Amino acid sequence: MDIAYGDCPDEALLAETVRLSGFAPFRLVKNLSFRDIFPFAPNCLQVALQAKVCAGGTYIVEAEMGGGKTEAALFLAYKLLENKQANGIYFALPTQLTSEKIHQRVDAFLDKILAEDEARSALLIHGQSWLNWDLVQDSEDGLALQEPGSWFYAPKRAILAPFAVGTIDQALMALINVKHRDLRAFGLAGKVVIIDEVHSYDSYTGTLIAELVKRLRDWSCTVIILSATLSKDSRGKLLSPGPEAEGADSAGYPLLSIQESEGGICSSVLPPGQEKQVELINTVEPEFCLHAAMQAAMQGQQVLWIENTIAKTQELLQKIMPAASVQNIEVGLIHSRFPVIVRDINEEKWTEIYGKQGGDKRALCGRILIGTQVLEQSLDIDADLLITRLAPSDMLLQRIGRLWRHASLPRCPQARCRAIILHEEKYDTDSDLFYHRKADLPYERYVMVRSQEIFWQRKTLAIPADIRSIIEATYSERQETDSMLRLKADLAERIRKMQQRAMSSSSAAINVVDDELALTRLNDLPQVQLLLLRKNNRGDSLSEKLWSPFLEEPILLPSVHCAPREKKRALKKLYSVLIKTNCRHAPSYESFDLEEALGGLMYLGDSENRPLRAAYLDDSDYLLDKSGNYAGTTGARLRYNSSLGLQTIKETT
Repeated sequence: MDIAYGDCPDEALLAETVRLSGFAPFRLVKNLSFRDIFPFAPNCLQVALQAKVCAGGTYIVEAEMGGGKTEAALFLAYKLLENKQANGIYFALPTQLTSEKIHQRVDAFLDKILAEDEARSALLIHGQSWLNWDLVQDSEDGLALQEPGSWFYAPKRAILAPFAVGTIDQALMALINVKHRDLRAFGLAGKVVIIDEVHSYDSYTGTLIAELVKRLRDWSCTVIILSATLSKDSRGKLLSPGPEAEGADSAGYPLLSIQESEGGICSSVLPPGQEKQVELINTVEPEFCLHAAMQAAMQGQQVLWIENTIAKTQELLQKIMPAASVQNIEVGLIHSRFPVIVRDINEEKWTEIYGKQGGDKRALCGRILIGTQVLEQSLDIDADLLITRLAPSDMLLQRIGRLWRHASLPRCPQARCRAIILHEEKYDTDSDLFYHRKADLPYERYVMVRSQEIFWQRKTLAIPADIRSIIEATYSERQETDSMLRLKADLAERIRKMQQRAMSSSSAAINVVDDELALTRLNDLPQVQLLLLRKNNRGDSLSEKLWSPFLEEPILLPSVHCAPREKKRALKKLYSVLIKTNCRHAPSYESFDLEEALGGLMYLGDSENRPLRAAYLDDSDYLLDKSGNYAGTTGARLRYNSSLGLQTIKETT
């Protein structure tokens, strides 16, 4: 609001300005039923949850994949808002991608529950969401107007918005010792905080989440925790970290556990949803899996193949493509080492085909979609056949949850609800299990061995009936000998160190750090962003424009003194072509200094931390440094292929 010097705004103008900034209390449509908000009748889980409205409590909802946990949590949040027992919602998820997908569903939910003249959308909050925050909007007469809710469009203030969806990291910054953490805590206070996919975090982030749940209860929040594959031990830590958590040991499934604000815990076993019988085939032969995938796709089935590493997905695509193209089988690849603009196109295409509304397109041809762990939980996809590399039991169950999700989808007559699990002989208890154990990261070999023991003998799997027994058989305490004892001790020490580091991060005794240095996750290899440019930038100066191989037009670099909107416009284009990778699959910063190009536009780190790297792309798709030498590590070169993404190619001697 612009006010001339000496003028005093009237109350009406002040009230309108406050309203446009998003500070006015929201108005709710009251007395809505579940069917008024969602286009289907509530299932047993959703009915049970809406009957147990408890302000200030902690809910843990354990139910099978696709069991309606999200809608159950949102309707419970609506009831708390309606009763004036909460002042907003924050929905926390593991990744930027999952938060973007849930954001769409939360917006549809808000469109139903908020009055028509309200700004009926949630603020999306993650590391790069600020690129889509517009402080002003253009009006019909060409003048810039304030965007409703724009006061919240700042990284440290965003979580103050009454309705927001984002990554768990944003909530954890109300806990760990960063600047303005108390402001973030104030932003969460009194809200319904929904934490989804809580099983997917390591011990470091899991310890932070358990501590966050305790703090949220102190801040008068209602916490709703969602998971399909949570162990009893993990559940007990979330409800109450001490031995006094009696009543939290139920072995039933699906399970609703509630810890009221006074501390009492009640666990209720819920009626199971519709049971799904999955046929399991276990093998150590990759060729068997290739044959099964091709045969199913030739019949018209939609096959999903999940590997544990990007390199394995790239190898697999190269093996499948020659035969698939001859048989008119469409093949796709989804992983993180594509630029954002390419990932978005790929994910939209394949979720449309494999999603709930993909019936017509599925009938056109058979397909094989290959991907990494991103396909476990980020995308709503439905496969006729699943082929998966062995993973920890909880992750395997998530992958199996991609099978036959939607009864309304057409399937070819030969299709059966079937999962093929590709095991590895190195996990046999007769082999030297301790040898090269770190090659399994991000998974732990001890857990991988126990998972293989469980699944190798199974011929069928009943969902949800078998979920609890499999999870507990994988993670329950047991005596070990020989190499398994060494693996168990090694894992216990890693967990101890991660938990110790997590408690240190949330301690007020350590120095306060900036957001960029906030450690909400532990990575064995630091993640960086990679900028690829056309060879020699097409002869143009790096300080004026950047030629990306993924855009038709160059990215024009604004001057230091230009308007903030111009800088944001350039940054938005720049971030759309960046590739996320780890240091092992990125050139060194020294080989392509970016100060000339981007020093005045964005943070480039320091000598100890360089979050952005760059390289030229030559005519053979190999990466080059600024001097024209091949980029890569000792004995390997980096290459970008439009079908495979960023690759590391070992040099042959």
